[in-house]
Order: sequence, then structure tokens, then C-alpha cells
Amino acid sequence: KYKKNIVFLSNNSSLDFDSFKNLFKKVNFKIKRSNIINSTDVLIKYLKDKKIKKVYASGNKKFLNELKRNFITVTKDNPDIVIVSYDDEINYKKLQILSELLNKNIKFVATHNDNFYPSINGPIPDAGSILSLLETTTGKKPSKIFGKPSVEIRKLLKISGKTLVIGDKKNKDILFAKNCGYDSALILSDDEINFENSKKKIKPN
Repeated sequence: KYKKNIVFLSNNSSLDFDSFKNLFKKVNFKIKRSNIINSTDVLIKYLKDKKIKKVYASGNKKFLNELKRNFITVTKDNPDIVIVSYDDEINYKKLQILSELLNKNIKFVATHNDNFYPSINGPIPDAGSILSLLETTTGKKPSKIFGKPSVEIRKLLKISGKTLVIGDKKNKDILFAKNCGYDSALILSDDEINFENSKKKIKPN
């Protein structure tokens, strides 16, 4: 009716488009591929722009399949870059390989750095927790993080005119809006009220 362009932005790198599509179906919303961007999409654009085709990545099967679908080889043998994402299949062997590669000063990036994922049973470790563990072990931090609040997302946003970002995390959604010069509106979810964002001084306009 109002001819508004709606785009959903997600830091969740563990879901592919079909998974997001099924989630939106539950609330009777038909989503198109052009209406959703997640941190995996932003990462893949970066890899393609830099012509990087060989990586070592920590992530679940859906995330790794997205890389492979875009002709990116995932290997621990002389990768050009190391990637950390949300990984609900993490194990000690993966952490060991990540640490050993970082010790060789291989370039290091992350899809996002959210510390926890809000499960139905409370917060569980997200990519930020893995990054903290690796920093404690190796002293290394990622040179780039692609999820909100990164302005890298703008490279995939096909929008013009006045833009409003609506979200429930000050240090992700609202800061992303501020970084991009967009207006913002905050939803006070339990996540925002009870956990890490409650003390942030970032405010929506």
C-alpha cells in the first residue's frame, strides 16, 4: 500500500535462505531472497570481491554449504583466510585447528560477534564467545566483522531515500543505523532489557 521496501537483516550465519523462509512461514509472511541479508551474504561478497577462494571456516553444515555453493573451498591446508561464525557443531578439534592457523598469522575475519544466542532456555554461546576463546588462546582478533553493526552490509542493501532500522539490540541494530546515517527505532525485548545491551548508552532517534 505505501510502497515501502522492507529488508530483514540478520547476524545469524547458521541459517540458509530456506531456513529463514520456513521461519517466516510460521508467521504467514512470504519472504523473497531479495528481502533478507544475513552476515554470511556479506562475508561471501567480501570473499568474492577480494577473489579469495580457499578458506578455513568454523560453522555448521548450512554455513559451510553456502560457502561451497559459492565456489569457496573450505580446507585447513594453507587457507588464505580464517573465518569464525556461529557454530553449534563446534568441538575441540576445530578450536585447535583455528588456533594453529591463527598462530601462523593467517588473516582472520568473523561473520558476527554476538556473544550469545537467545535460545528458549536462555542465552547460549554465539560467535562472539568463540572469538573470545580464540583471543584468550592466541591473542588474535578478527580484522573484519561483517554482521551488524558493520557498514559492510550497505554494499548489499538496494535501498534509497529515508531509511528506518527497527531492532531489539542497541549495540547491533541501533548502532548499525547510526553508523550508516539511518533513523532507528528500538524494540524492548527481554534480550535488550535483561542482558548485555542494557548498560549501553547507544540510543535510537
